[in-house]
Order: sequence, then C-alpha cells, then structure tokens
Amino acid sequence: MKILNDMMELANELIRSMNFPLPHYIKILVVDDNSTDVDLLKKVLSIDGLVNYSIDWESNCEVAIKKVLENKYDVYFIDFKLGPMTATEFIQECMKRGAHGPFMVWSGYSTEKELEEALNSNIIGFFPKNILVNFPSTKQTYLIIDSLIRYAIKNYRLINSSLEFKKSLDKKTKEYLNATQNATQKHL
Repeated sequence: MKILNDMMELANELIRSMNFPLPHYIKILVVDDNSTDVDLLKKVLSIDGLVNYSIDWESNCEVAIKKVLENKYDVYFIDFKLGPMTATEFIQECMKRGAHGPFMVWSGYSTEKELEEALNSNIIGFFPKNILVNFPSTKQTYLIIDSLIRYAIKNYRLINSSLEFKKSLDKKTKEYLNATQNATQKHL
C-alpha cells in the first residue's frame, strides 16, 4: 500500500510541476554572427505585449558557450550557421559541457535539411529569420515570435518535469524492490 501512496504522491508532484506560470520578463541570449538580424529581433520584441524581453547578443561561439553555461537566460536563439560551427554542433558542445537549454534555432536560409538536422539536436524550436524581414515591427510578428518563445520555454519545463518524475519513480521503484526482496529473504 505504501508503494501506491508513494507513486500517487509522485504523480501529484508531476501534475503540480506542470502548472507553472510563464514569466513576464524573459532573458534571451542570441548567438549569431549577424547583428542586423539581432537588431530586427530586438525591434520586433520591443513592441508592447504580454512579456518584456531582454536580449543579449554574442557572435563569438566560445564566449557564447560560456554564457550558456552560466545559465542566466530563459532561452537561447542559435543561428544555424555560426561561422566555425553549426547550431547543431554548438548545442552539442554546450550539452557536453553540462548546459541544457532551452535552445531555439533560427536561420536566414532555412532548408528542410537544416530543419531536420536542428530538430534532431535537442532543440525546442526552429524558425526562419525571414519572418523578421518580411513582417518587421508588426504586432502579428511579435505575437508569432512571442508564442514560439513561450511555447519553447513551457515545453522545456515540461520535459524537465517529466525527467525529474522518471528519476523519482525509478528511485521509489528500486526502494520498493529492495524492501520486497529483503522481506522475502527474511521469510525464507
């Protein structure tokens, strides 16, 4: 009976962890070798909306990796082509060093191949930069990008909650199996 109560408590914790409010202030680190795209993003996200955005920009991959490892941002925008590496390589390097994201990839030259590669690299979102060029400084562009960012953050949190739940469930299962095994050996 204790195991059922423990499992129910874990399930309730998971449900509670999924009901988190999204922040009204979001910090973004943009890793891109083109400041023009970053300036367009800043302009679009400066439109009055539900969220206030703070955007930092870094063009140097190694410096950017260090900033990602500091874990001071809510989301990371990574340009698909960063000069010495692709976004996929950048994200893999960040993860190898212990960072987890959430990472969003954006690209000025989006192809299906880039999209597929990005989606297979633990990203939480992908969008083409031409949204900024074709629809600059409009409320609709703000709403599209804002929803992508908030969706990415929410998905990232849900994934982390699920992983934490799995770890807790595995631990409780091992405890239960050990207790059952010990009790069985006492009766033999």
